[in-house]
Amino acid sequence: MKLPIRTLGLMAAALLIGSALSTAAAQGQQSGADGQVALRSDGALYLILNGQRRWIATVPLADSDINAIPEGDPIMVGLAPLGSAEAVAQAKPATGTAASAPPPSGATASAPKPSSSPPAAASAPVGDAGEELSADIPVEVDIDGSTTIDRGDERRVEIKTKQGFTCELKLILPDGDNMTEDSKNADSSGKCKYTIQVPDNAKDGDAKLVGTVREGGKVNRQEIAVRIAKKKD
Repeated sequence: MKLPIRTLGLMAAALLIGSALSTAAAQGQQSGADGQVALRSDGALYLILNGQRRWIATVPLADSDINAIPEGDPIMVGLAPLGSAEAVAQAKPATGTAASAPPPSGATASAPKPSSSPPAAASAPVGDAGEELSADIPVEVDIDGSTTIDRGDERRVEIKTKQGFTCELKLILPDGDNMTEDSKNADSSGKCKYTIQVPDNAKDGDAKLVGTVREGGKVNRQEIAVRIAKKKD
């Protein structure tokens, strides 16, 4: 069973929290979403820090690997900078509401459950037969516009990774046919840019975009669920 992208992203974000929060606290007064982990509608996770959004590469891990990691206390407040007004306000219980009692000695606190209906359709798939995905290779697939694409319409797609890494992109149509784009190397900003077009005779239904990045014998990929629809008259 694969974990939702939100859970995987938050695990990766945990590696950044210690240094990120201490840096944010040193910057003085922050605004709005600074210090927060933000989930975009396409499933991309960002750490908002000092007025900049920093993309968080998600890490696909098996359940057995995750369960082998000791469980700590849950994070019951947002990731606002330490000592900020936002962090203090979030730590206080609402007026008239008793603060939650700590779990009894020896008990393990349950982490908050993720939403049952995440807005994102992006996921980190299992590798192909004989192929193991590597979290060392960053990959993020972005589609410009709606994930519902009419027959004959185009969409711009970007794969974000590191400069010089090799990108591959394919669209798997509802009937199982593949539309494979030419592979290319990421530019100086770490992006591979594509334009895809859905055939006029494509079958309606669920499809998916699969972005793959390769470097030095390692590979990683991400999928985005899309839907092919009949063009409205």
